[in-house]
Amino acid sequence: MRDIIMNEQYFKDFIAEEEARLQRFTTKLANGEIRVGRVFSVEQRIHSIKFGLWIAKYSYGTELDSLKVMFDEILEEFPHFWTKTSSYVNLVWVMSIAVMLEADKEKFSKLAALLDQFDCHDALLDFFCDYKQNGTVTLKNRCFSCPIPYEALGKVIEDEEHRISLVRTYLERKWYPGHKQFGLCDVHKAKEKLYSGYWSFECGALVKILGIDDTDLREVPYYPYDLAHYSV
Repeated sequence: MRDIIMNEQYFKDFIAEEEARLQRFTTKLANGEIRVGRVFSVEQRIHSIKFGLWIAKYSYGTELDSLKVMFDEILEEFPHFWTKTSSYVNLVWVMSIAVMLEADKEKFSKLAALLDQFDCHDALLDFFCDYKQNGTVTLKNRCFSCPIPYEALGKVIEDEEHRISLVRTYLERKWYPGHKQFGLCDVHKAKEKLYSGYWSFECGALVKILGIDDTDLREVPYYPYDLAHYSV
């Protein structure tokens, strides 16, 4: 188990229920039971379930090599389903996980192309793309689409002397309250099984890119320590 909020049985049940949902949608689609006008929305729902399952399995403790295989499929599908009206946070997370799991340049380029396609460049997304495509670790764009909470990460990138303390502050004081606007907080309190885990994937990606010594962050909530240290 990596998650410290819910117990092992919760995640076993959550994963089983979501895998059953995934199978139902997939079977209906394969059997032609979905009206033509709804096919894309159902495919999009299937993709969303897969990503939620990926996060839940990370929280549960599934080993990283298996998660990488799962994520490769999500990464391949993601550009087909993401649009400018889709979740900005999901794009941040998918880019961040792709960085940590060391997705190759060609696969990552499909994510980068979304920024041009939908004119949604911003400081954090451009930073990840510049790193993966050019090996650049400089913050060229200073416009954050969501200043709260992500603007604080610009300081992590630019203030080399205080990086570790700035990351810790972001994790301990800014990440959770900063994500309330996206409806990602207090999900663990819901009566239904909606919680898949709280993780600051963007912090893990920055730590990996910048080579920050994160020894002291290992037990800090929301920090995906082992994911940040994954190596192919």
